[in-house]
Amino acid sequence: MRKLILLLSTALVLPLVLGAPPALAEPPACNDAIDNDGDGAVDYPNDPDCNSPEDDSEITTDPPTPECDDGIDNDDDGWRDYPKESGCSSPYDATEMKEPTDCADGEDNDGDGSIDYPEDPECFGEDDTSETNIHGDPACAFNGTNCDGAVLEYQRPSFIGAVGDDDRCMYRRRIVLKKVSSGRDKRILGLRTGEGGGFTVKRPQAHGRFYLVAPRVELEELTCIWRRSNTVKIG
Repeated sequence: MRKLILLLSTALVLPLVLGAPPALAEPPACNDAIDNDGDGAVDYPNDPDCNSPEDDSEITTDPPTPECDDGIDNDDDGWRDYPKESGCSSPYDATEMKEPTDCADGEDNDGDGSIDYPEDPECFGEDDTSETNIHGDPACAFNGTNCDGAVLEYQRPSFIGAVGDDDRCMYRRRIVLKKVSSGRDKRILGLRTGEGGGFTVKRPQAHGRFYLVAPRVELEELTCIWRRSNTVKIG
């Protein structure tokens, strides 16, 4: 009987002396075959938030690299990162996707019944920021003054003033200024008044647009544009 009691006592005490077997440790989150952060990627190296199989979290605490400085062409336009990517204003921009302009946003921003380029005649391209360009192509804008605000009465066609230094301003599809070297373009109806160095421009029937006929050197001296009756005077 004493032997039986001794054996039972030993069986109860021995585990306490030796200690219970250790519980199995759970594998790290980056090596447990579970998508712990629900991003569709499981464990290292598939989950970009895992730095190694021993990483205990699939959720990164580091801020993501901005698209404008990550070496990737995120919008598939052929350009990567700032300053080459037109959708990036700095290397810290989170996305390379630029907001659509008024001339490419699918909306009739000026309420004239025409939407975006090329349907809206105030749009000179999809990168044009306004459907109400009274000065025409922003790359070749008039640098003078809208005297008396009269030009604002015309929402269509657009006006453009002094031609910029870039020769492309002479050839844009909807440029309304023309450089004349000899003779006069048959598509343009224009008359120089000779008074005060100004120009009177009449509306041609073709295309329903106003045109200014003047050499570049004279255009660079223009300071003001205003309206008189059915003509527009620029001087």
